[in-house]
Amino acid sequence: MKHLFVLIFLASTLNLFSQDANPTQKGNLMLGGGGNISYYTEIDENSSGMLFFGLSPSIGWFLSDGFALGIGPSFSITSSFSDNGYSYLGIGTDVVVAKYFASGLFIKGTTGYSLMHLL
Repeated sequence: MKHLFVLIFLASTLNLFSQDANPTQKGNLMLGGGGNISYYTEIDENSSGMLFFGLSPSIGWFLSDGFALGIGPSFSITSSFSDNGYSYLGIGTDVVVAKYFASGLFIKGTTGYSLMHLL
């Protein structure tokens, strides 16, 4: 079991990068996004738990050297399993702001709005 957790950790930390000579130059495109999967369970007399899956791709443009502004959709599914289980579908939109520095460090902020629908 320990080897399985190590394998999952290593697979989830692999990244691929592709860059041109100056990727943060004004007029360039920024592609990004994120995802989340979480699961938990409580073992008690009710034996309840929850599963969550979220995905938020994004696209942005560098408005000036090192400063990008973007948008993106967000999707999520939440499912509870217990005696009174429920499921939600979430659809929304996000705004992404990023500032890149010459040292290679960057600051990125995301805010958004999502509508949840009971399934």
